Amino acid sequence: MNVLRVEPAPNLFDWLYCSFDKELVESWNDGTLQYTGSGKASISIILEYLRYTKELSDKMSEVIVPAWIGNPVYHQVNWFGFPSLTYSKKSKAIMVYHQYGFPQDMDFLQAFSKERNLILIEDCAHTPQSLYSGKLCGSFGRFSIYSFSKFSFSFALG
Repeated sequence: MNVLRVEPAPNLFDWLYCSFDKELVESWNDGTLQYTGSGKASISIILEYLRYTKELSDKMSEVIVPAWIGNPVYHQVNWFGFPSLTYSKKSKAIMVYHQYGFPQDMDFLQAFSKERNLILIEDCAHTPQSLYSGKLCGSFGRFSIYSFSKFSFSFALG
């Protein structure tokens, strides 16, 4: 038997009644955590930072992306670098996309990144609390992105 559970639609004032455990939230943020309105905004902030530090020297610096991540993400990369499906000497970063709770082969990707001096960016939007070899997804790369609006109501998108 299938059961459909209907949740009340969130409204504009729901945020007024939210309560957060301040100590828990502060323990998550060791000074390296930044909250944003969406995963795509996070990608932009990371790539803008890499341009600022000259790690992406110009818009022709390549960011290796998976073929299935989607046009909205490719568009974000286009503002700061050049999305590429393959490695070349112009590649400066690699975006790893864990999908639907299934992590990518991080042993291979870490070795690949280290050997070629690539910045590893993990997109963990679809893998909250997923593990790879007993280690939390998002703990392998230099940067990690989580977006919770796909799984629960989030007033500011994710």
